[in-house]
Amino acid sequence: MNYFIYLFGLLIMFFGCSKTPNTAPIYEEVPTTMLFILNMADEIELGNFDTETQFVDVAGTFNSWEGEHLESIDDSLYTITITNVLPNDIIEFKFRIDGDWENAEFPGGGDNRTYIVEKGDNTLEYCYNQETCN
Repeated sequence: MNYFIYLFGLLIMFFGCSKTPNTAPIYEEVPTTMLFILNMADEIELGNFDTETQFVDVAGTFNSWEGEHLESIDDSLYTITITNVLPNDIIEFKFRIDGDWENAEFPGGGDNRTYIVEKGDNTLEYCYNQETCN
C-alpha cells in the first residue's frame, strides 16, 4: 500500500511540475538618461565661440548624427538630456559649433567621443575639443 502512495505522489509531482508557461516572460530594457554638460570657457576665451551669436550641438549615434542644440545654463556651460538610450549601448558623438562639421571637435577627422551607457542616470561632463577638462 505504501508503494502505491509513493508512486502516486511521484506521478503527481512529475505531472504537476512539468507544465511550462505558454509564453516566456518578456524582458524589456528600460531606457535611461544621459545628461551632457559642456564647458565652452576655453573656446570663448580663445575667440572661437561667441555666446551671443553662436550655438553648440551634439551629434551622435543616438540622434542619427543629426545634432541637437545644447541649452546655455550660465556664461560658459551648456547642457542637454538625451533619453533614447539603453544601458550598455555604446554611443559615439561629437560636439559642434553652429551644427557645422567644419566646426566640430577634434578637427581634421579626429576620433569621435565614445561612451558605454550605464544603468540609471548618466552625467557626462566635457570641455569642448579636449579629452579632459583642465
